[in-house]
Amino acid sequence: MVQLRTAYLGAIAGRNDGVIYNCAAAGYSITGNAYQGSVLYLGGFTGYNSGTIRSGSVSCPAITANSNYARLYTGGFAGGSSGLIHQSYAMAAIEILQLRGDGVVLGGFMAENTGSVRNSYCATALTSPGADTYGFAPATGSISSCYYLSGGTYRFVGQVHLYDYNDPSGARAVNESALKKLSLSGFGAVRSGNTYHHSNTQNSTGVAYPYPGSITTTGGSRIHYGDWVTHADLGTLGMVYWEHEEGGSNPGYHFSYAQRTEDYRNGTYALAGGVVDPLPEEAPSFVKDYYAYYKTPRGYHPRSLNSNNGWNVTSSLSFLNMPILQYSSEIRSAVLLVHGEKTHSRYFSETAYQKLRGSNKELLIIPGASHTDLYDQMDIISFEKLNTFFTEYLK
Repeated sequence: MVQLRTAYLGAIAGRNDGVIYNCAAAGYSITGNAYQGSVLYLGGFTGYNSGTIRSGSVSCPAITANSNYARLYTGGFAGGSSGLIHQSYAMAAIEILQLRGDGVVLGGFMAENTGSVRNSYCATALTSPGADTYGFAPATGSISSCYYLSGGTYRFVGQVHLYDYNDPSGARAVNESALKKLSLSGFGAVRSGNTYHHSNTQNSTGVAYPYPGSITTTGGSRIHYGDWVTHADLGTLGMVYWEHEEGGSNPGYHFSYAQRTEDYRNGTYALAGGVVDPLPEEAPSFVKDYYAYYKTPRGYHPRSLNSNNGWNVTSSLSFLNMPILQYSSEIRSAVLLVHGEKTHSRYFSETAYQKLRGSNKELLIIPGASHTDLYDQMDIISFEKLNTFFTEYLK
């Protein structure tokens, strides 16, 4: 908590006035609270740099902050800099949980720059209820050969974000494909054997960091620590695209569906199809689990959507949880999350649990259980735990 003073917060250094070379920070979360009359510089690598940083990297799953009539500068790599940063990169997710007053700035790489940044890039998700937001940095200082991820929907540490940012600094917006192909001075390819601590990146076991790396081992090979951004497949939602609304009561980006127009013309809703039937031999295990429930006497019903023709193509019910998760850190009531060990969506509960706060929050993983096991398998469902939980918190 910062009040009536200036403070600096970062993983490697709160404030750097010297030289930092070949350092990486990964797998941590930072939270800062700035109150009236204060100034807080908050960054994934350093809060503020007035010296020199060369070959630095950040992989930070969560940089969160609250600002109550204060000045807050939050960046994926640095809160601010009047020095030199080069050959560095940041993978981060920044979220301002509460904002009162003005004076809050977010930058994918940094939020205040009166120095110089060269040969660097960032892939940072930026979420705020009203801050000044820049894909890389504001239009001050010197920016040369720098890039930021924008123009698509991507997943970082289990969370899906729309990366669509403007930037006046001179840094160039690139998509995931172009980011992988960047040729930057001081960077090189990272091998799978030199890629560490990326358990939260989807399907990345044994996979090399796909973007350019600048950190080196003692032998000179490129190395990366931490998770990274991957393309997010939003599934089959008909023909789906993002639509930008300006002004009005709900400005910003929203889903829009070409399929809705087609449904209107036809006078009926197109259905997406239920559980596949017949079941292909090569079907993934979770599809086989669904088949074993919805297509058999266990769970079949003639009016069941999953058992027959499925949900509407344009149904957005799966998105109802999104605003709830955005505010899950504010839940004060007791919460019990129950998930099967072998459920393909297990990451959903694990990610939600990470955002919850307080000692009355629990995550229960049922060993060996699939998603549908928790529908009707009485010997697997943990009734004893449910009874204990409700007895404790419904007194």
